[in-house]
Amino acid sequence: MKGSVLLVWLLLSLPCVAQEGYRHITIKNGLSQGSINTIFKDSRGFIWLASQAGLNRYDGSNIKVYQFIDDDSTTIGGGDLRGVVEDANGDLWIGSGDCLNRFNRKSNNFTRFYSNNSRRSTITTVFYANKDEIWYINEEEGIMALNYKSFHKRKIWKDFIYKADYLSGKVKKDPIRPIVWILLPTGVVGLNYQTKEEILISPKILPNRSDITSFELDAKGNVWGVSGSQLWKYLVLSKKLKSFKLPNLRGISPTTYDIKESFDTQKLVISGNYGLVVFDLLQERIGRYYTHQLNNARSLSNWEISTAILDDQQILWANPDPVGIDVILPQHFQINTFDSNPCDFGEFNGASIRGITEDQEHNLWVGSIDEGIWYIRMNPNRTGMVEEPISLQKFTTKDGLPDHDVNDILIDTNGIVWVATFLGMAYFDKHKKKFIPVLNHADPNNYVNANYVREICRYKDNQILLSTMSGLFLLKDKHISAFSKDKEPGSGSLYYDASAQRLYVGWREKGLAVYSTKTEKPVLLPQLFLQGLNVMECYRQPNSDILWISSNKGLIKFDVEKLQVLRAFTDKSGLINNVVYAIMPFKNSLWLSTNKGVAQFDLTHEKFKAITQEEFREYNRNASLKASNGTIYFGSTHGLTYFNPLITPSRNSLINIYLTDMSVNDKPLSVEKGHIGEQDKIILNYDENTITLSYVGIDYSNQISNTYFVQLEGFDKSWMNVGSQQSIRYTHLPYGEYKFKIKVKNLDNEGFPVKELVIVIKSPFGRTIPFYLASVLLLIFCGYIGTTYWVNRKLLVQQHELETILKTQESERKRLAQDLHDDLGGSLSILRGRLSNEGVSHEMIQLVNQAIQDLRLISWNLLPPDLMKDGLVAALENAVERIQKSSDIKFTFIHFGKEKQLPEKSRIHIYRIVLEVFNNILKHSKAHEATMQLIFHEQMIYLSIEDNGIGINEESSSWGIGFKNIQTRVDNLQAQWHIDTSNLGTTFILEIPYE
Repeated sequence: MKGSVLLVWLLLSLPCVAQEGYRHITIKNGLSQGSINTIFKDSRGFIWLASQAGLNRYDGSNIKVYQFIDDDSTTIGGGDLRGVVEDANGDLWIGSGDCLNRFNRKSNNFTRFYSNNSRRSTITTVFYANKDEIWYINEEEGIMALNYKSFHKRKIWKDFIYKADYLSGKVKKDPIRPIVWILLPTGVVGLNYQTKEEILISPKILPNRSDITSFELDAKGNVWGVSGSQLWKYLVLSKKLKSFKLPNLRGISPTTYDIKESFDTQKLVISGNYGLVVFDLLQERIGRYYTHQLNNARSLSNWEISTAILDDQQILWANPDPVGIDVILPQHFQINTFDSNPCDFGEFNGASIRGITEDQEHNLWVGSIDEGIWYIRMNPNRTGMVEEPISLQKFTTKDGLPDHDVNDILIDTNGIVWVATFLGMAYFDKHKKKFIPVLNHADPNNYVNANYVREICRYKDNQILLSTMSGLFLLKDKHISAFSKDKEPGSGSLYYDASAQRLYVGWREKGLAVYSTKTEKPVLLPQLFLQGLNVMECYRQPNSDILWISSNKGLIKFDVEKLQVLRAFTDKSGLINNVVYAIMPFKNSLWLSTNKGVAQFDLTHEKFKAITQEEFREYNRNASLKASNGTIYFGSTHGLTYFNPLITPSRNSLINIYLTDMSVNDKPLSVEKGHIGEQDKIILNYDENTITLSYVGIDYSNQISNTYFVQLEGFDKSWMNVGSQQSIRYTHLPYGEYKFKIKVKNLDNEGFPVKELVIVIKSPFGRTIPFYLASVLLLIFCGYIGTTYWVNRKLLVQQHELETILKTQESERKRLAQDLHDDLGGSLSILRGRLSNEGVSHEMIQLVNQAIQDLRLISWNLLPPDLMKDGLVAALENAVERIQKSSDIKFTFIHFGKEKQLPEKSRIHIYRIVLEVFNNILKHSKAHEATMQLIFHEQMIYLSIEDNGIGINEESSSWGIGFKNIQTRVDNLQAQWHIDTSNLGTTFILEIPYE
């Protein structure tokens, strides 16, 4: 009994644990095994977990496992993995039951080093690395150093042979002196590898003379160890010993498994069969402790902590053997739920919460839709804002409730719990331990609606105000009466401002009504405010005229003196969602529950702050509470959440952006090219043009609040917001050089430096096979030059005949255009003059004018005068302008370079080809836009015409005729052309060499 009292006193005297975030990683999350031998954080920010079943790499989101494969020498060695260190190149060295292993970071594979170049299994532990060497120990070679640049080995301690049955892994390199410390059955032995002297810290010199189970060296070279319940410190130079009593957290005989100095060298993390103890090296006292609580997700998963580290972000990583890894985040803002808490809440976890209150014993009453009321008894000795429910009791209609559907709960000034349901009011009788219904008979004509109570609130003179489907009512001394004659169906939210003696009533989807209650009978102000809004809740800011109103259209700032809206805050102002339910003030902030999680509003700067949350829940109205210990509760559509508003939500906790994987043409990137995460540039062949890149923002605090942005510079026109997606795929990339960029932003839009990777897809002309093929073709051409000579002669004859035909056509067109313009054009002009003089109707004259205009257009198309006079560019500009006026399609003409004077026939051919393509677009494409580009290069002219229509049916007769016309002129120009067509449009390209 005395020991139990001492234990309780000791625990109460220890520093309490602040609200820290817990995460539990198990084989369900991808771990290869729940028993972890070594926890290591590398320079890239990854957490490495060494076990018997493989090496695990964790980045805050995903786990990658590296395991032994017997017939693959590039995998890690088999057996227990013992110790992980990192060398100056960023490679990791791991001991295993078989050998020494190097993880080659750039190639993402392993190299095995067996003892004495044999493949015989040798249990190996790695314990130290510097800029040139890694140090390890095994049962065959002893304590060794391996130069990882020259691969030369040297023996640190020639006479020492390590036995595998010793406590594995308990070996350390002294940070100051040339000493290797190792834990042996005789004690902690220091081996000076320069003087060949030994230093023995024997259990005989310790206060309790019990066996030493673990030790550590701090940055100053002091040796720390644990034997039994004693933590001791041995000063090597003075040979002095100090001891400290460890708390018996579990109440059993303590055994310490491991001691690790924190990354900042200011603490010791001590793990054993009693949980975790953090010892402050500066103050030399217990700083924090962590224990296991049955079924409590915010505690250690079990008591048996085999090893733990405290990293550079003050995150604790512990192995509750054999469960997996517990991650403890310091002072972590976390929106908690009761989903996996001490009680098995079952149906409560999925219930839609309506109504929350706290009684005088600090226990919770929680209402819900369909499920009645839960009474949650809390631990009366809970500290701070760490909620510890002890038991759960449910009340339904069997216990006196009028209905299972609860809308609201409050406790009156006498401490009585009142409940509003769909079928009336009820209060809890403590003696009978059941609810007693109190029904509303004040409106017998609307009895059902009068008992459908939406919300309740405290009113003056210890009355309770009821908002019902039949209007407002007062409850006093368990009797209900009418509040006023202003009965408005569909009344909703209630807020009574006692200082101003005003009542604010939200009329559902109609607006806000205001009553003055200064007189005996309340007076309804004539104006209805915020019309059309569904008012959820109100809060009067102290010492001001500001009333904050939550609604379905954001957060409203309302002046109660001027009775006017000052400002509406919506998603455009940074609000996470426009549907705001509850307003909970805390210090200089408003905490809001919305349809998409929790928001925080800074009253000083009137800005929203980003909140990190594991999931974005949909919350409910009438479901908020600030408990007596400061904890804020919000009820959602599937359970109850709570958080500590004193903790500032964490901001940018991102460590690094890392490319984790790359596949090329849907196959993993070849090892020869190196691991993508360690590359600045990757070179691919021209046919390796479909790539998938995977990446991660290493973050152990904010797993879902980071947003990824990616851009493949040279392909993507701008950054793409891909949300939480951690991979991107590009297909059929043209050859060239690209720069893949990734950036990550949190909810505050705070970004991390951009990660970049240069990707080069080589041109196909750089391949050797096409080069040789071209050489062979050249030889063939030379061999058959005589045969092809007569073919060329025949082609020349055909070309001359084509030129004659085209020349004849153009001559005939010129003659016809001239005749039309001179003869028929003149006759039409004379006719128009006579008709005007004889008073013919305006419509007739307009017809003649249209005929003249059409005649000019025909004549122009047959022989455009500007083509001969002003050149090709001017003619094409005029053609585009004329077509634009008579068509709904938007034509755009772009030209670059200095126009070179072309022969007349070349200009005519190009002009006719353009008109043929334009004609096809107008008749068949159904396009909205078309763009023509004409570029004058030094050696050639480049012409492209592109539309966004439905494409061309290459089998149609019109296409066949047009194709032949274009082909004839292209041949005459000795040009090259091709067409790309699809249901997204058509692109015509013509490349014309200068004659």
